[in-house]
This record gives sequence, structure tokens and C-alpha cells, in this order.
Amino acid sequence: MSADACLAFYGLRFEVRSEEIEGLEMRSDPRVLATRKVRLKHYWANFGAQGERYLLFVGAQLGVLGPEGEPSLYLQWLQDI
Repeated sequence: MSADACLAFYGLRFEVRSEEIEGLEMRSDPRVLATRKVRLKHYWANFGAQGERYLLFVGAQLGVLGPEGEPSLYLQWLQDI
């Protein structure tokens, strides 16, 4: 993620090895293919504060909250009323 954010996800979390990144980028990773087949969501990114730590989430994406996420705009709008 490029900015501070909170990912709310219900499902499975996988540590992604460096040799798996290309498959995720090309959407050919077996986990991504299975996820799409059963109409679940997936989300992967580098979540490492120190160094690189890629994680893959599979399941139901409940939301992404943060400075660049739309829900934060609604919160700001409600505070201005």
C-alpha cells in the first residue's frame, strides 16, 4: 500500500515468497485462480515496515480504510456537519 491504511479481510492469509510474486502479478498463481473460480476476493501487497513482507489475503474483503480510501472521505464529511 502506498499510504497508511487498514485492510479488513475475513479469510486466509498467506506469506508470499519472492518466487511467487510473478504469479500473483500475472494472476496465474493457483490460489488466485481458485479464488476467482469461487467468486471470492483476493488482495496482496507488501506490508513490511522493515524490508519486504508480501502477504496474500483470500476470502471476503470487508474494506480498506485510510487516507486514500473512500470510507475515510465519508468520515471526514460527517465530521464537517
